[in-house]
Amino acid sequence: MLGFIGIWHVSSSTQLDLSDNDRISLIIAIITASGGLTSAAFVVFSYWQTSEAHVDAQRPQLLIHVQSRFEEGTNFPLSIIEYRNITRNKFDDLTIHVMIAVDGQEYSLDGLFRHKMTMIGLDQRSRFFHPYVEVSKLGPDMQKLANAGKNIKLNIGYEHTFYGSRNVVDAQRYEWNAQKQLWEIC
Repeated sequence: MLGFIGIWHVSSSTQLDLSDNDRISLIIAIITASGGLTSAAFVVFSYWQTSEAHVDAQRPQLLIHVQSRFEEGTNFPLSIIEYRNITRNKFDDLTIHVMIAVDGQEYSLDGLFRHKMTMIGLDQRSRFFHPYVEVSKLGPDMQKLANAGKNIKLNIGYEHTFYGSRNVVDAQRYEWNAQKQLWEIC
C-alpha cells in the first residue's frame, strides 16, 4: 500500500524537481523495495509455519485402548489396558488416567500406573487388572451394580508436558456390558 502511495506521489508531485529519468528510477526503486518487503513477509510467515509444523511433529502420541477377556480357565473377567507410543519421540512425564463411573459416581484407577513415567519412542506396554476387584477396593461392588442394571463406564486418557505446556488427551470411553462381562466402546 505504501508503495502505491509513493509511486503516486512521485508521479504526480509538482514539488519534486526531478527529470523523467530520475522519476522513473525512483518509481522502480519504490517497486523493488515494496517487492522486497512483501517477499520478506512471506519468508518470515513461511518460517513460522515450518517451525510450528516441526514442533508439532515432535509431539509424542499414545495409542491406548482396553481389551476384555476371561482369566484362563475361569469365567472371571480380566481387563487389559494396552498402550503404545506410536512416534519415535519420548514421553518424559506421561500420566495415564483411568476413571470408572458407577451410577454417576466417579472412582479413579490411576493407581494402576506410575505417575509421570518415561516412555521411549515406539515402546509398547500392557496393564492387566480385574475390574470387579479393583473397583471393589474403591467401595462399590461392581458385579452387583452391573447385574442390577446400573450404568458403568470407563474413561481412559493421558497427560504429559510438551514444550512447556500441559497436554491432556481424553482417549476413549467404554461401557460395561454386564451380560458379556466386557468393556464396549461407547
